[in-house]
Amino acid sequence: MLLTELIKKSRDYLHSLAVIEIHGQWFPLSSPSLKEAGTAPYAVNAQGHLVWPKGRHSLWLGQRITVPATVQGYSVAGLALRLDLRWWADQATVYVNGQAVHQGDLFDSSVSLC
Repeated sequence: MLLTELIKKSRDYLHSLAVIEIHGQWFPLSSPSLKEAGTAPYAVNAQGHLVWPKGRHSLWLGQRITVPATVQGYSVAGLALRLDLRWWADQATVYVNGQAVHQGDLFDSSVSLC
């Protein structure tokens, strides 16, 4: 095995220990309350992005995130959890447990929550 292939395989393995993708688990909401979540996840495009019609359309999306006890067989007890979000929207408000924790726009288009 070439060194570059070994490095790529090692990088991919370490990535699988640290990252859990949740793109396809967003549900449409009628408000910031998960009590009114739709039953089918919001569709993602081929690039894994959530896309909605152009123009001034509001879209409420939410998901319930359950932290697993282990990831790839390793305990996550005592470790920090970080949620990284990115968007391309005129306005965005991020809620955690029903509380607004961040507001952004086209120029402030990401947040890391710990």
